[in-house]
Amino acid sequence: MKAGKFAAMLADKHLIDLKRMQHKYSAADVVYIVGEQEEKNMFIILLNYIKPIEAVEAVIPAHLDYLERYYQQDKFVLSGRKNPRTGGVILCQASDKDEVWAIIAEDPFYLEQVAAYDVLEFLPTKAAAGLTRYLI
Repeated sequence: MKAGKFAAMLADKHLIDLKRMQHKYSAADVVYIVGEQEEKNMFIILLNYIKPIEAVEAVIPAHLDYLERYYQQDKFVLSGRKNPRTGGVILCQASDKDEVWAIIAEDPFYLEQVAAYDVLEFLPTKAAAGLTRYLI
């Protein structure tokens, strides 16, 4: 298959945005870029507090250190508490669900059993301008 047809096929499958890229790259470059992409899946981690808020607050400093560690590794994209304050949400990129659960296993909230977790995987295909690097 010619590079141009391959790149067009990828664009049809929403893997790349050719219109945005065409001024910077040729079709051959696009094939190379797509071939070099590391696959990163996106996950929503939902935390639900299962202990009184006083027990949660005692673990927050260690939990914040944990969050920072994974932000530094480009695993966490966004995070915050729910409103009302019944838990939290983390947007995480990882290779698979097993990696997500391994990351969760290091969370002080998990270790101290103050939160229960749900993990949802999704395939991001549309994003605001500043978040397009997370698209599949």
